Amino acid sequence: MRNAEKSVEKFLARFKFWGASILRVAKRARVLLFPGMLFEEMGFSYFGPIDGHDVVRMVQVLQSIKQMKGPILLHCVTKKGKGYAPAEADPYTWHGPGKFDPATGQMIKAPVAKAAPPSYSSVFGKALIREAEKNPRSWRLRPRCRRERDSTFSATNSPSAILTWGWPNSTRSLLPAGLPARACGRWWQFTRLSCSAPTDQIEHDICIQHLPVVFCLDRAGLVGEDGPTHHGVFDYSYLRMLPNITVMAPADENELQNMLKTGLLLDGPSSIRYPRGNGNGVPMDAEAKPLPVGRGVRMKAGTDVTLAAIGNRV
Repeated sequence: MRNAEKSVEKFLARFKFWGASILRVAKRARVLLFPGMLFEEMGFSYFGPIDGHDVVRMVQVLQSIKQMKGPILLHCVTKKGKGYAPAEADPYTWHGPGKFDPATGQMIKAPVAKAAPPSYSSVFGKALIREAEKNPRSWRLRPRCRRERDSTFSATNSPSAILTWGWPNSTRSLLPAGLPARACGRWWQFTRLSCSAPTDQIEHDICIQHLPVVFCLDRAGLVGEDGPTHHGVFDYSYLRMLPNITVMAPADENELQNMLKTGLLLDGPSSIRYPRGNGNGVPMDAEAKPLPVGRGVRMKAGTDVTLAAIGNRV
């Protein structure tokens, strides 16, 4: 097919006055009528869309295209939870279900004490809404997902402050850099920074420009059913090497709301990493207050050894 296209292009190129115009119109019409041709014009070999659940067909296509040279774009269409009725009916709950009975679709939850402390996500969500109501020019950026309903910044609280998109982490880091600082004020960004986090965007577009973006990492440590791509264990190591950023991790849920307040008052970027589960049940300040940056708290005096901790390791 490509050889035929090149032959036609060479033929039309002979007609200097109208050949180029015809070729340009033909290419535009082809792109409009056949969306996949857009990628062909960018130099990709496009295949699809094909049923991503048809394993036999997928294997056939992959065996064919691996013999080809150059960039290839394979477009597969899939349905979340395909083949399991409960997951198809409720993709939100089944995004990270944990243990369940496959026969009934019933979740098997670990016993929880009746007086369990609120979750970190719940504390964070309430603190966020309080701060947003004080500053109507603030922005919250979120992926298009209903996960963590407790921390969802509902449209009724600040209808103009929500930007929603797909899943790309790079977009979540790049978008706040494009919001004009004087027009929009502060920005909040929620993303799980892990080994696949968009370090380039955080460094080049946020940190070097010293922009007041608060990165909120809601998956501290090992997070079980969310899988290894969501483990929040790398932020200390790679965020500390970036310029201008303040790295924070609360020891408890009260420090979490105070760290959010601190991040919103900083002139530069910051990150707050907190666990997914419940808090420690500590007393909560009625109003969040900023914390002194770079200063620790002595929990207990001693003479033998000094132990330093951060986050829930405290």
